[in-house]
Amino acid sequence: MVSVSEQTMGNILYTNISLTRGDDCTLVMPIYTVSADGTKTEYTPTGSDTFAITVRVAPIENSGTTPAVVFSGSTAIVDGKLNWNISHTNSTQNVGKYYWDAQITTGGKIYTFYQGILNITPEVTT
Repeated sequence: MVSVSEQTMGNILYTNISLTRGDDCTLVMPIYTVSADGTKTEYTPTGSDTFAITVRVAPIENSGTTPAVVFSGSTAIVDGKLNWNISHTNSTQNVGKYYWDAQITTGGKIYTFYQGILNITPEVTT
């Protein structure tokens, strides 16, 4: 089972995800641009855009230490939206809290458009 809660702050959608350990899921993530007046417009990715999704045990901080990557996301563009496919082989991590974000590189610039916490919850049936 997967559950998602979201809150928009500026141009970033803070998205917390709870996923049962060992489950598969696909999260469909629309991408928006936000104008100076706060108006959101859905962005259609171009062929030159690239995406990166990373899950870590802790966020990168100013200490210069880069926490371990738990897994990187498998992504696809479907109907103009970014689909993040999490395989059951990725969600076999220890039960607990992890940190994730999604970035787009477009026109030589990098933008984080989603970030949040990924909670892996206990499974009952294997």
